[in-house]
Amino acid sequence: TEDIVAWYPFTGNTNDLSGNANDLTNYGATLTTDRFGISNSAYLYDGSSNYMEIMTPSFAIGGDSSFSVSFWMNKDNIITHGWIYHSGLTQGQGGTDRFCHFAEALGDPNDEVFKWRANEQGSAWQNAVASYAANIWEHWVGVYENYVMTLYKDGVQVATKTFDYTPNTITEAMPFRLGTNYLINNYFFGGKIDDFGLWTKALTTSEIIDLFNASSGYQVTFTVTENDGITPIENAEVDLDGDIKYTDMNGEAIYMRHPGTYPYSVTKEGYISQTGNAEVVDEDITIDVEMIAPYFEFEGGDPSAPLWTIYISSAKIGNEDMVAGDQIAIFDADLLVGLFDLFQICTPENQYENDLT
Repeated sequence: TEDIVAWYPFTGNTNDLSGNANDLTNYGATLTTDRFGISNSAYLYDGSSNYMEIMTPSFAIGGDSSFSVSFWMNKDNIITHGWIYHSGLTQGQGGTDRFCHFAEALGDPNDEVFKWRANEQGSAWQNAVASYAANIWEHWVGVYENYVMTLYKDGVQVATKTFDYTPNTITEAMPFRLGTNYLINNYFFGGKIDDFGLWTKALTTSEIIDLFNASSGYQVTFTVTENDGITPIENAEVDLDGDIKYTDMNGEAIYMRHPGTYPYSVTKEGYISQTGNAEVVDEDITIDVEMIAPYFEFEGGDPSAPLWTIYISSAKIGNEDMVAGDQIAIFDADLLVGLFDLFQICTPENQYENDLT
């Protein structure tokens, strides 16, 4: 992307994939699942000591610059608060009037506050403030241009603040960190961070929406019904590339996925399992799965016909499998309507060859 200076997708490491070699050194954060449930694709911070840093990044941002930051956050505890990232030093750590900026999520049982903050060293912080929700993934973007801070949440503008220290703020490369404050002694972030990016330009509204939609992925909906295609099956296990969910009362299981090919399987006790591949390209998709339930299928139609053939998906007497030669009696209420000899035990191969249900 144009003017991107750092991009951390956290796909197994803390490397900067923008091409600017701003790789982060990791101090204790652990790989975890991202918002799609994919393993080793985001980092978890423990809220007490974990952070990442680069002391001399390639980018330098000042009060007269234009820049944007974007990231996904899933804060795990609303009772404490932590810094998601920061770029800058305190007044006593070197120089004066240098531009600093950071984002923090403050926690209170009745007040979850997100602040995107900027200042020049030694001055009061300027704050763009909005609310956040704990324990869910949220996408945040901060855009700084013409001394105005604009904050976006999930693609929607939620706050603005004019930066008041325009005359004296110096542009200089500053230490950059994720998960802690500038002293590395307090306000450690607790939760997950993913897909962190920084640009030396102001992202447009359409770019922010595109970034949110693209990084959100596409919805994959499984609808699981009986083989009539109508009756939903609740609590069927749907395994999409190792991510297991269970269908709801409407027979649905919903995932979010980036473009790609994902193997799936659908299982439910008493039904024949289904497998396949979910092809995610550039739009939401729905995969309809009709599961075959154990039932009797009659061929012949006329009950008075001299010969009927019946196929069944399973046959047991008590807990024992039936064998060829056993008899199956069919009743309508208390009326015996048929007596059948079990003629053949089908293997899965010849079962499907002969379209046996």
